[in-house]
Amino acid sequence: MPETICLDASVVAKLFLPEPGSEDAERLFQRALDTGIVLVAPTLLVVEVMSVFRKQARRGHLTLEQAGAAARSLLDLPIEEVAGREIHERAWRLAGDLDLPVVYDAMYLAVAEARGAVLWTADRLLFDKAMQTGYVRFLGRDPLGMS
Repeated sequence: MPETICLDASVVAKLFLPEPGSEDAERLFQRALDTGIVLVAPTLLVVEVMSVFRKQARRGHLTLEQAGAAARSLLDLPIEEVAGREIHERAWRLAGDLDLPVVYDAMYLAVAEARGAVLWTADRLLFDKAMQTGYVRFLGRDPLGMS
């Protein structure tokens, strides 16, 4: 069975926006593509990242055309969307167990756990709260040489 990586919205958004960590996100994504690693995320990934594009356009950092093009490109990424009642239930429990402020961050953890994947994030709060799980990595700080 191929290795699996779960990407959260903070990493995927960096594939489209020039910001700190974008090069690390591109390297991680390209390594996954080059080596056949399966990419997964909860279905909410698309809405979360599209919301980032929309916010960037409203702030004048992207034109509406650029944001729309990024949204269309996002839909073409080879990321398997994972959903299901069991993911939602596990996310709810993880949010409580790890004292996460929002359940949607726990969705990424639940998907990673369910698929035996490593979760990659650029969200410092999520990483700090979830690092005890042993399957969360912070973008740009990788002892395994992935970033």
